[in-house]
Amino acid sequence: MGSALSAWASGSGRETGLMPVHVPPVATDRLTLTKHEAAGNDFLVLLDVDDKIQLRDEQVRALCDRHRGVGADGFIRVTRRADSVLTMRLQNADGGIAEMTGNGMRCLAQAVVDAG
Repeated sequence: MGSALSAWASGSGRETGLMPVHVPPVATDRLTLTKHEAAGNDFLVLLDVDDKIQLRDEQVRALCDRHRGVGADGFIRVTRRADSVLTMRLQNADGGIAEMTGNGMRCLAQAVVDAG
């Protein structure tokens, strides 16, 4: 999966099953995501504590697509404010902003703890 995400991040397109898929590039040469599950909901988590990666809604949709992307119910991007407080942006699989999700919070906590 790492090479597929690297291909995605570089904008080179990638192969999923038998269907070639092109996902819009991001302004980075590497994108590291983790996938977490809580009570039947799964989320992709991007720990971007340096606030360097900006994903467009279409990129979130492509990542969350269960047939052509990694697949997830939602996407969580974690950043760190100047006062060291972690903040998150929660998006639904369609790229729209979500207000809150308890299962997403559980996945966020797991990702942060796993990352140390």
